[in-house]
Order: sequence, then structure tokens, then C-alpha cells
Amino acid sequence: MRRTWCGGRGDLDEQLNGDWSVPFIYLQSMPYHGAASPQFYFYVDVISPTRIRIGFEYDAKHPPIQREIDCSQYGEITGIWEIGPILSCDRWIPDTLCPQLPIKRNIENPPVPIPPSPTYEFYVDYCVFRYRSPAAPWDHDSDDFDIPGYSGKIAAFQIPFSAETWSNPGSLTITLLGPSQGCWFWGDNSAMVIDLGIVESDTHPMKRFYTEPGLYGVHKPPWEIEICFTVPDDSVPWNLHFHHRIHDEAGNLRGYWQPGVMNSPAAGGHKYINYYYQGPGQSAWTDASSNFDKYLRRHGSSAQTVEAFKSAVQESFQFDVPEYILAAKPLAMLYQMVDHAHVRIGFKGGEDDRWHLSEPFDIGGILNGRIGLLSENNWGTVKGRAWGLEPGSPMYQQFLIHHIHYRYGLSV
Repeated sequence: MRRTWCGGRGDLDEQLNGDWSVPFIYLQSMPYHGAASPQFYFYVDVISPTRIRIGFEYDAKHPPIQREIDCSQYGEITGIWEIGPILSCDRWIPDTLCPQLPIKRNIENPPVPIPPSPTYEFYVDYCVFRYRSPAAPWDHDSDDFDIPGYSGKIAAFQIPFSAETWSNPGSLTITLLGPSQGCWFWGDNSAMVIDLGIVESDTHPMKRFYTEPGLYGVHKPPWEIEICFTVPDDSVPWNLHFHHRIHDEAGNLRGYWQPGVMNSPAAGGHKYINYYYQGPGQSAWTDASSNFDKYLRRHGSSAQTVEAFKSAVQESFQFDVPEYILAAKPLAMLYQMVDHAHVRIGFKGGEDDRWHLSEPFDIGGILNGRIGLLSENNWGTVKGRAWGLEPGSPMYQQFLIHHIHYRYGLSV
């Protein structure tokens, strides 16, 4: 009988001990995924002078499973003196752990468990130390994807897709697995909320994110984000965009914005887009969802409000970018938060080329005030009619993300 287990042992906090019930899948006689993944990640987050999170992750692009330790009974944490992998080669597994595990199958005369053999080799791929929000500097999310196998600064969601850094060293390779799919990816410290520093955190609809360290950062403008990517094939439809939500200075959600680039062979090539969804409304699934308006109301908004914002953006911000720039490989895109009211978009081809920049876009004019927050901040791509796009994308469409850079100030 084979059992894959993930859990803890020790005397710091009782809730860390024992089986964490991390799931896995059995296919015939072989377990895989979850606790049986060939690559496993171990997290330690120091989130305050008295609180630590311990966690496991079995896919680099998904959030870890974590438990929290309250060390306040011992006073404040003064340091961590030892950190690293410890491989149990004593008799704790056969003598203590195995008798405690539930029996998954009825087997007559089951074999006696044996301790791990020191002859088996274990590889530690990397050990990294990094900031967590809100203390993280803005540029901490920057990544050149130059360490094969490491993608710890980037998370992603929507399935099915693959996001990894080993098949094309020096790039994050995103592969969409099937028709009508999408993928969104983001930096570790900038995903949920980017606070521009003017909203009272205890009064606005997004305040629940402020109760959870690591989910928001305060970054006053000016700042900018740059992404550089290659799409291998222009004979099929594709798009890449910066998906985010705009909140006013009271913290209320006013609308979505997805500036980016789209290639449509049927329409004659590349163009700048404000929204990837080319039909009316926000997207096929939100227009059909009876819960979408309830979701928006929890954020101080409504379907009518976000639709009015989208219409205002489409009417007031038009950006003509020459075809030769948008067809460049690689292509770089720039998002600049100029101040609390204005945003500027730019594109360029080669590293030494000049940026083709838009005029500053007065979002504050649409809001009748200043931009207070950005939320759901991620880069994304979608394909297929389910997302309001033309058919014809390949089954395994790929994007190579060469770098994502976060910078304070404006470089151009």
C-alpha cells in the first residue's frame, strides 16, 4: 500500500502537527498531483512580529495551503536561526506516523513500513527570500524569468493552461490548453489591491483586503509596469492585455479596463484595444451571470456603473499604434500611472526603439475625482467565442513572457 502524506511535527504549535489532508489523485497504483507532486514547495511567511505562516504548495502558479502560528505567548520574534529542508531518516515515520494514518484499503498482512532510505537522492531546486506586501518595494515583483524552474514571484489562474520557466529558459512560457480558454498572471505583491495612498482603509468597500497582510500595497504615483513578450504565430487570433479594476477615491469600484493589443487575421492585423471582449457588456459569462450584479454591489458598484465606465473609456480614449510596432517580436507594453488622475500607455519593438506613447488619459475626468485604488491587477490573454472573440486560435497557443518590470517614477 502506498500513501502520500503532507503534514507537520514539532512543539511550536499543536495545530501544525499531524495530517494536513493535502489531497492527491490515485490513478491505478500511482498517486499524482497534490501531495504526490514531483515538485513540492515549502513556505514560511513572517507576517508580523508575533505571527508566522507555514505552508505547502504543489504548483508554483497556485497559492499555497497555509496554517498560521501565533507566537505572542513567547514574546516578539527576534530572528529565525535555521531554515531549510530537513529529511527525516529516523524511525518517526514508521513508528509514529504510519500507525496514525487512516487505512485507505483493506490489505491482509500489510507490509511493515520502513524508514526512508538515505540512498535516495533529493534535490533542492532553490531557496529564496523575498518581501511580502505591504512592506515590499514596488520593483520587488519584477522578474526576468532567468532561473529555469523558478516562477515564485508570479501566480496565475484560470484553467486549463500551463505556466513554466523551463521549456524556454529566460522566459515564462504560457500555453493555453484547449479552445475558449484564458490565463491571467500577476506579481506576488500587486495582484489584489494597489492603493494609491488616498483612500481611508477603514471605510471603503475593499477594506476586507486590508485585514489580510500580503494582499495589498500602498504605491503612490508616479510608477509604471512594463511587460515584454513574444507571440510565435500571427496567422491566428491572439491578444494580451492588462486587466484591472478602477476604484474612485472613496474606494468604490467604478469599472474595468483591459488595455492591450489584439491580432485578428480576419480584420487585417494588429490593433490597440481597451477591452478584449468585443461584444456588448463586460464578457459572455458576466452578462449571463445572475450573481454578477450582487458581486459588484459588494464592491460599491453595479452592472450599470461598470458598463457606463466602459462606454466612457471607449469613447474618450483612442490610441493609434502603427502596425509595424504591434507586429514586432518581441513586443513591449508600458502602463504608466502618471498621477492620481492620469494614465499613459506605450508600445515599442526592439530594446533600443523609442516608446510610442499615448497622450495622458484623464480617468479622473470619468470618475469626477481621483483614482483611489486598482484591484484585480493582472496580465492576461483569452481566446475563443466564449470570451467574445473570433474562433480560429490553435489548441496549444503559446506566449513567451520575457520580463515584467515594476518601477517607481516614469522612465519616459
